[in-house]
Amino acid sequence: ANQFPGASETIWTVWNGHWRTLRRPILRVPHVPGATYEDLWTGTQLQPTVRRGMAELSLQLDCRGIACVLQSRP
Repeated sequence: ANQFPGASETIWTVWNGHWRTLRRPILRVPHVPGATYEDLWTGTQLQPTVRRGMAELSLQLDCRGIACVLQSRP
């Protein structure tokens, strides 16, 4: 994954190098209380599983596809 941090937002891009679609947690990032997450390709709000201060984000990532995830912080 590539990370692009900002003052109140961070964007991650992720590439699926596999020849199969992934439907599982694909990104684990530091969680900030009150942060929201969005799949920027689909406009879908993501609901993370938060464990020990980390947000696990699940989404569908097509074979050889790219995802772009936004974390917005208060």
